[in-house]
Amino acid sequence: RNRDNGGGYRGRHSPTDQVILSLTAGKKGFINVTRRLLLQDLITVLPSNLTVVELLESITPDPEVIQACRKLRQAGYIVAMDDFI
Repeated sequence: RNRDNGGGYRGRHSPTDQVILSLTAGKKGFINVTRRLLLQDLITVLPSNLTVVELLESITPDPEVIQACRKLRQAGYIVAMDDFI
């Protein structure tokens, strides 16, 4: 893969990037994730420079979840909480 450190492709956009850019008008996309999706590391197929990982309110912040969030942050993702008040 020809990715840069920001999760994007150097000098061009991948097909996934192009789809996200067309859906979000060039802004970051907020993607809701379940505990299962988070722990299986599946969200990392999406580019970190165009994705905000939004944790559903049903996710309990146990050690596995916290570690998965730290791993995403280290990979350049923004992690947000869904419907947090």
